[in-house]
Amino acid sequence: MPLLDRYFLFKIIPTMVLTLMVAAVILMLDKLLTLLNLTIGNGVSALIAIKMMFTLVPNYLRLVLPLGLFLGVLFAFRTIAMNSEFHVMQSAGVSLLRMVRSAVVVSVVGLFVSFGLVGYGEPYGRYIYNLLYFDVTNGVIESGIGEGIFVKIPGGYTIRVQESRREGRELSGVFVAREAQDGHLETFTAKQGELQNLESGSLVLRLKEGERVEWTVDQPAKKVVSFDVFDLPFDLSTLLHFRDRGGDERELTMDELARVFLAGLRGDWDAGGVTLPAGVPDNAKTIHFSGITAELNERIAYAFSILLMPFFAAPLGITSPRSSRFAGPAVGLLGILAYQKMLEFTGKGAAAGKIPAATSIWLVFIAFALLTTLLFWSTSRSTGMTPFNKFENALADITHTISMKLTSKRGAAGAKA
Repeated sequence: MPLLDRYFLFKIIPTMVLTLMVAAVILMLDKLLTLLNLTIGNGVSALIAIKMMFTLVPNYLRLVLPLGLFLGVLFAFRTIAMNSEFHVMQSAGVSLLRMVRSAVVVSVVGLFVSFGLVGYGEPYGRYIYNLLYFDVTNGVIESGIGEGIFVKIPGGYTIRVQESRREGRELSGVFVAREAQDGHLETFTAKQGELQNLESGSLVLRLKEGERVEWTVDQPAKKVVSFDVFDLPFDLSTLLHFRDRGGDERELTMDELARVFLAGLRGDWDAGGVTLPAGVPDNAKTIHFSGITAELNERIAYAFSILLMPFFAAPLGITSPRSSRFAGPAVGLLGILAYQKMLEFTGKGAAAGKIPAATSIWLVFIAFALLTTLLFWSTSRSTGMTPFNKFENALADITHTISMKLTSKRGAAGAKA
């Protein structure tokens, strides 16, 4: 690898990795607080919240990967510009296109990573997250039992435990109550308890060192039985279960989306009776063709967006030596955020059938690509101040003028007082 490419890689990669780590951790911690409130509030082990959070890692990486590459390239070019290395390279005949070559190689690698994330990691992760969310909010104790909360589950059972360990399956201080339709009441108290899955597929709560009490409302005399071990079976057929994967277009992998899309192009799409290609979940019949088209185009456009990041970041990072202005990162981040929101907005409109997906989504992509190309081309042809440097100067002049007017008004008001 040429020395110049290694030089730029050593400047780009550390910032890129640091950005990925910090941004992913911030997003995950923010989501973890919400998930902890959800799980604890529903009486489920807090470890389920961590499981749910990790299912969203592909989604977070997909969001921060372009951002990491953008900041890595931007700060690399800002560093060489502040040290006057950029102008030295220009004087030596090194073009801006040659300088970003190593960053383009990184973006190509990122393209394959993005396709893996949006095509396979995110769909499976989203389904597992939805499955765990359904289990938590519908009282399915297969996910474990949390501490100090009364958990009601189908079958008339109410369960509360004082301590919960091993993902909510090893319990201490267990209380179980059940009221039958005929008014028969039954309670269990035990020092220890354990949730066990049997080979038959049923779930058993094994209670240890406890008492079983039975009585009715009209006959308050209680029947008390002590036990060392008592198995309390739960009929899982009475519990609510989440649907199979494929009921949402976001849960379909890239190849499944492509096969369904091609099948829809060959014939009239009927969400209730379409013949799906082999290997596509049957639940995909419930999805409208507009949703399939929008999701496929949005994923492809988003994955290819990472190829534009080096050409968008480099012009924003070039600044004058000893300059203290820092508008490049702010403008760049706002531009990327606006671009992502526009893709999301057009994707939702296309999924609802209000706008055509193939034109609306790719129109946003092409517009961003053209603006990026124009910015990069005009910067590469400039020998002194770059177009963005001129924008920074104009912005600084406007800010200075406004600041001076506000200062003079405050001084006049102070003099009158």
